[in-house]
Amino acid sequence: MNVIFHEEAAAEIVTASTWFDNQVRGLGDEFTTAFDQCLNSLCVAPESFARYEFLRSRRWQNVRRAIIKRFSYVIVFEVRPTDLRVLAVHHAHRRPGYWFHRLSSN
Repeated sequence: MNVIFHEEAAAEIVTASTWFDNQVRGLGDEFTTAFDQCLNSLCVAPESFARYEFLRSRRWQNVRRAIIKRFSYVIVFEVRPTDLRVLAVHHAHRRPGYWFHRLSSN
């Protein structure tokens, strides 16, 4: 399945990886590996991940989330007929919903 990254989501991956690497050398690479593994799971079975139930609009019913457990990060993605669109990659306990404006952008 083709994966498309919102430009801000792509930047969030780099920012998180850099932050982790600044904490412990090599931890940023471990984050990136965990992210890649989670993304591979999304591509195999995107429908198996939880929906955002509070996005009541039928238009957003395919917005889902996957948790990178070791790092408490969430990948927010939209399942489309031919691809997955990654909307955000954020810490699970910080700034919920800051990425909502990305739903309307292509």
